[in-house]
Amino acid sequence: MQPPSYGSVILSISNNPAVSETRRLVLEQRGFTVIVATNFAEVQQKCQGDIACIIVGTDVEPKVKRAIGHILAESCPQTPLLEICRISPEIEGASTVLSDAPEDLVAAIDDLLKPTGRRYTEQLGRRAEVIRKKAAESTALAAESIALAKEMRARIRQMRAAHPKLDGSRKKKSGLPSPSSPPKTPRNPSRSS
Repeated sequence: MQPPSYGSVILSISNNPAVSETRRLVLEQRGFTVIVATNFAEVQQKCQGDIACIIVGTDVEPKVKRAIGHILAESCPQTPLLEICRISPEIEGASTVLSDAPEDLVAAIDDLLKPTGRRYTEQLGRRAEVIRKKAAESTALAAESIALAKEMRARIRQMRAAHPKLDGSRKKKSGLPSPSSPPKTPRNPSRSS
C-alpha cells in the first residue's frame, strides 16, 4: 500500500552518512523522494523548493538541532518539520517521533502529511501561531514606522517655523529665467531677406 504522500520530496538532515543512506533507502522504498543534507549550508540550499517535510535525525546534537530549527524557521517556515528524538524535542514547533524504527518513521511522516493526521493538525496550529506572531510583529513595526514619520514631519515643521530660510521655498527673482523654461535665443538683426 502506498502512503498518501507518495512521490513527496523529503529533506533528511543527518550527520551520519550511514544513517542518512539507510533512512533514504527505507523512505524511497515507501515511495518518497529523499534529499539528504549534512551541514548548515546544505540545509539552507536544499530546503528551498517543493519539500513536503523535513526530518532531523537523532544523530544531530541538541544545540545543532536548535540552530537548524532557527534556520528552517527563517528559510522555509511553511514546511512541516519532524524531529526524531529519544527523550525530549529540541526544535521548537517541530512534530516529534520517539523512535527511528522505519515503520514508526513512515507512520509519523504519513501522519504529518495526511490531512486527517494528528501531527498534520498540530502542524497547522503551529503554523497559524507563527503567522499570528509575524503579523503582530509587522503590525507593531508598521505602527512604529507611522509614529516615526509623524514625528519627523513635526520636527520639519518646527525647523521651518524657527528658520524660515530653511523652508525649501524659493522666491523667483525678476529677470532670471526659471529652471524649467527654455533659454531665449537673441534674434540676429543683421540678417536680411
